[in-house]
Amino acid sequence: MTEPITSILVADDDEMIGPLIGDILGCLGHTVCAIVTTEDAAVVAAVRHRPNLIVMDSRLRPGDGIEAMDRIVALIGPVPHIFISGDLHDVCKRVPEAITLKKPFRIEQIEEAIHCAMETVDTPQIRVTPAVAASVSSTA
Repeated sequence: MTEPITSILVADDDEMIGPLIGDILGCLGHTVCAIVTTEDAAVVAAVRHRPNLIVMDSRLRPGDGIEAMDRIVALIGPVPHIFISGDLHDVCKRVPEAITLKKPFRIEQIEEAIHCAMETVDTPQIRVTPAVAASVSSTA
């Protein structure tokens, strides 16, 4: 089992699934700092809480999980993260090096994904595109 993580941000477009993921993480000994459903809320929560790990759905309502991670990295730097989704095709295509987990998942799968993500602390999984960097700096 991975050491308990003290601050995890969960972003999922489904208002029922996000809290369930949070409960699973809590049962594994981790602490969830925020559960959000939109791209903008994910960015705001990440800046506010500076989480140790982000569990991000690829689709948010409204918004996009990949774009949210791109914006977060541009604002606060690399954060270990896992993309979790029922359809990972877009994530695998746009971010081939991403750590992913397909819904539905088993407890041992999320534990393994967390372990892998925490090993990437010094290696950003998202590369900030010039367009996103420019839009983030103009709104900061």
